[in-house]
Amino acid sequence: MVGTKSNTCSPTFVGDLTDEAKHLINSALTPSTKASYQKAWQKLIEFLGHQQISLPLQLAQVANFIGNLFTKGLKPATIASHISALSYVHKMLNIQDPTALFIIRKALKGCENLTPSADARLPITKAILDKMIINLPSVVRLHVHQLLLKTIFLVAFNGFFRLGELVVRSKQSIGRVLQRQDILFTWEKGILKGVELTLRFFKNNKTNKPVTIFLSALPSSPRICPVNTLYAFVNTFKHNTGPLFQHTNGQYVSAHFVAEQMKKLITFIGLNPTQYKGHSFRIGAATNAASLGYSEQLIQKLGRWNSNALQRYIRIESIRISKLRQQDTANHHGVAWLYDISFVDGYLQC
Repeated sequence: MVGTKSNTCSPTFVGDLTDEAKHLINSALTPSTKASYQKAWQKLIEFLGHQQISLPLQLAQVANFIGNLFTKGLKPATIASHISALSYVHKMLNIQDPTALFIIRKALKGCENLTPSADARLPITKAILDKMIINLPSVVRLHVHQLLLKTIFLVAFNGFFRLGELVVRSKQSIGRVLQRQDILFTWEKGILKGVELTLRFFKNNKTNKPVTIFLSALPSSPRICPVNTLYAFVNTFKHNTGPLFQHTNGQYVSAHFVAEQMKKLITFIGLNPTQYKGHSFRIGAATNAASLGYSEQLIQKLGRWNSNALQRYIRIESIRISKLRQQDTANHHGVAWLYDISFVDGYLQC
């Protein structure tokens, strides 16, 4: 268990805070941030082994922890995120923060200098997406798999989705991907006009409220229309509950399955599969929107980005690309009350 040394920085201690104050502080973190913080502290505990952990942490403990994470192959941004977890708890307890010391800053800088930082992922543009859809029958044998993948591709691109918001990465995320009951088709005089997709879990959701994304039908382009394709999908795959994307036997669609099929398809159309991943749909959507003259603010809202992250993903020369400033993430079981949360219902038009 984590203890604390005598606090020489301030007489204030978290135990003096009221429940209302704790609730406000607690609401500063998203659920994903809390989970990330918790994992970082757990890794530190595992690294230190049987050593008693007391706060503030020692400079050597933090520096050696960074070295251990780097040796294990973690990316500099991930390491910095773990150190932010340590920093957060020290700041919350109003005690000396060893992560702010010069040596720690330089250790993190060393991680960056020794790791190639270029993002090799390229955008799946509308032209590439069209080529992928045309060539699906040449790569994927079963018609139901062709329809399944086509639907995922079109929804991911047109809705600025992360692949992990649509298909399952692990059993723990089954209930966090887009669900069948969270889609609603809209009609006008018997004509399919669009679909509402309610996304309940997504990165940077600071209020823990769902957001509704509206996709409009493309009557002039039925082959690449996400709405008509999704409608055909739900009428072929008859499930009414659980993840939206399931196989005909009721098994959820895994991110691994989609990645493997994408790799084959990208290779077939003559592109490098190492440069096109699931996130390439999202990058392509942002790039396409920017090329059409959409403002940064609107693209940010459509893609549920913070502004700095958006600038990283847009891949056209006319848009200034800046480095992604890593969002602080952290959690610690010794001060569990610091973490619990609450997105005013959004309604985005894509």
